[in-house]
Amino acid sequence: VKANRFRNDLFYRLNVFPIQIAPLRERKKDIPLLATHFVNKLSKKLDVPTPRLTQANVLDLKSYEWPGNIRELENAIERAIILTRSDTLDFSAIQELSQASADVMVKRSSNKDLSHTVLTAQAMQMFERQNTCNALRQCNWKIYGDDGAATLLGIKPTTLIERMKRMRIKKPSRRSL
Repeated sequence: VKANRFRNDLFYRLNVFPIQIAPLRERKKDIPLLATHFVNKLSKKLDVPTPRLTQANVLDLKSYEWPGNIRELENAIERAIILTRSDTLDFSAIQELSQASADVMVKRSSNKDLSHTVLTAQAMQMFERQNTCNALRQCNWKIYGDDGAATLLGIKPTTLIERMKRMRIKKPSRRSL
């Protein structure tokens, strides 16, 4: 309005009914459509071949807790398009951000008395993931048996395997162990 690019009277007429839009983390079902749109838009903008958006990519995007808004999704997709060296996208940077924030949450919560602490659902998921990874590392990635991670966690081995699939926890390669 101040820059005379938008009519003053129209602004006040439209402002009568403000529209509130839920954050992206509460609209995960919108992510595949938005991601497809951004991949097409950004590949044209960057003048690169349009990479494939795989089901694994969509799952990665849906598993992230999007603290920001849709622009954050657009930026993540643009970063992936710029960094891709193949015809498929890689969102490992998002997973690294998620893991880093989980590590911070675990460190914060371990430094204080948890008897009065209330964690959000997201923080609980991050805590559960970190706890599962810690148990697997402590047991040298052994799942079954008395000295396995499932026993350490007090759950069935099949439950641990399903949890690992759900959380996309994979045993690191020999080089990174």
